[in-house]
Amino acid sequence: MASPFDGLPSVFLGAFGEAVTLVDSEGVEHATTGVFRAQSVDALGMTQPGAVLHVSSADAAKVADGDTVRVGSVEYVVRVEEPDGKGMVPMRLEAI
Repeated sequence: MASPFDGLPSVFLGAFGEAVTLVDSEGVEHATTGVFRAQSVDALGMTQPGAVLHVSSADAAKVADGDTVRVGSVEYVVRVEEPDGKGMVPMRLEAI
């Protein structure tokens, strides 16, 4: 049975995404699309310090906590979080 959320990642990535490069622990680069926010917002709508990048679950599987991601010319350390249950994974980012 198909989930009503099956097409959601491609819709969000198509509408709000930008090119990013995920770099795994072996230095292999994976070009993909992610939704980047320079500041994150918690469940109560409060702005939190730190950047966050949402990528598809399939792309998130290519990197692990502590790997890096490049957004534009800025490189960040990835802190992978739990999938959102709708096909996306938020990654907290720490600037290098």
